[in-house]
Amino acid sequence: MLISFKRDESELARLAEQIGARWGSVSDAAQHGDVIVVSVPWPAVEEIAAQVQIGDKVLVDTTNQFAGGGVTSIPGGRSAAEYNARRFSTGKLVKAFNTYTSAFQAVGDGRVSEPVAMFLGGEDREAKAVVEGLVRDAGFEPIDLGGWSTIFLMEAPRRTGSVYGESYSPDAARRIASAAATDLNEAARLAQALKQPD
Repeated sequence: MLISFKRDESELARLAEQIGARWGSVSDAAQHGDVIVVSVPWPAVEEIAAQVQIGDKVLVDTTNQFAGGGVTSIPGGRSAAEYNARRFSTGKLVKAFNTYTSAFQAVGDGRVSEPVAMFLGGEDREAKAVVEGLVRDAGFEPIDLGGWSTIFLMEAPRRTGSVYGESYSPDAARRIASAAATDLNEAARLAQALKQPD
């Protein structure tokens, strides 16, 4: 594993040593792995995109469009995921790992007795299959929410009818994803009705 992008390189080096990884530039990290994971504050995404060449690699976008104390509006009415796919010039972007807090994800499904769904979305079927494996490895059940036309349901902010910030059983999440394919209003209704209590 190779990690990058901390303003303080000595801190990056310490972190790499703690987790048994190497560290390097953003470009080094992008060239190193089979899958690229972008997990930075929204204002830094543009800088990262300018430093990497994705090529045929899968790009996992965990970012949320928070900046300046609020939610950033996306030009052209696009989803944040589609906007980032354009910034990185890739069709292999998959949005995932963005709907739960990092603290919740750190323990996987260990906080609850039943499996927990993890939504993901994107336009490339093969890229999504790769990310589904990563989601399973992290202890969640992957649920494909579709592509750019439905992915906004899993994007910030937390709001009525979205799945962002909510947890679901795999069966409930599959019902939401199935509805989203044909009826976004029904998907939003189910997202509210089927969410697990806090």
